[in-house]
Amino acid sequence: MITLEKYKEYLLNYFRYEIDNTIEKRKEREIFLKKQFSDKELTKIISDTYSFAKDILKSETVRYGYYAEELDNDNSFGIHLFITGGGDADNIFCDSKNRLISEYIMSKIFGEMFQIEVRCEEIERECEDDVISFDYHYYLYIQGFPKNREEIKQELNEISTGNKALFGTGSYENVKSGNTVSITGDGGNAWKYFGPAYTKLAPKYYLWEYYDKNPDNLSEEELIDWYIREYYNLILKDTNPHELLMTLNIRFGDKIILLCHESPGLELNKKHFCHRRLLADWIELETGIIIPEVSIDESGNIKNEPVYDLKPKIIKLIK
Repeated sequence: MITLEKYKEYLLNYFRYEIDNTIEKRKEREIFLKKQFSDKELTKIISDTYSFAKDILKSETVRYGYYAEELDNDNSFGIHLFITGGGDADNIFCDSKNRLISEYIMSKIFGEMFQIEVRCEEIERECEDDVISFDYHYYLYIQGFPKNREEIKQELNEISTGNKALFGTGSYENVKSGNTVSITGDGGNAWKYFGPAYTKLAPKYYLWEYYDKNPDNLSEEELIDWYIREYYNLILKDTNPHELLMTLNIRFGDKIILLCHESPGLELNKKHFCHRRLLADWIELETGIIIPEVSIDESGNIKNEPVYDLKPKIIKLIK
């Protein structure tokens, strides 16, 4: 799979002439790419491309070697980072669902023979007073599909469901290696973690503050139930789990370990309760993907940790 990091590396390292193959020129392209596209926009291009690739393989015409889709307009554009002599690092096409489709990523999915373009059909139309007019019909046209389409379809299905995205959850103290991603508000800096972070999954500050100070003197069980309900309504309720897993996969790669600071344990109390397990159990309920709690040492040795089960509490909220 093409991750965000891999896609950006391709765009930044693309050049046509050796004059652009310098550290200084690459830095210039990096600055310009940041001005043109945010990580969110590039992530959308990657996600849309994989979604489109999966959908077109359902078309009956693909087995005859082509795919065509009528468009309202030609809204394609190039990602141009001002390299010498012109030329686009990638061409982006827009389908009828307004998905942004990368020619580069499509070629990585389907191989070197793959071709994508927008074709225009000019249709003559006779108007009043013998005046001739023309209508223009645009088509997104694709050809050059490889023979191993079933293998590609299976791989795209795995990507879209997020089966490869998450390896587990863990605490900063217990996970010392692996593809780690923090999901706390400060990115884990307070626990001396300075790796990748996805703070969109962090609880809002008011939630953490109320949970920490407990101003209404709720019992421990009531406080945890309040936290679960608030986090679910704020973050999980309107989130598509498959889209979330795919976004994580694009941003951070495969086998991610989501990190927070509470220690694991079987007892559901303030010492062990953590939103990472709330997230993990919600994903399991929605997708069937089981996400264990793990410890991993510096050498990569993995140990599964016992944890409480929040699924019964989540089911009540989903209903």
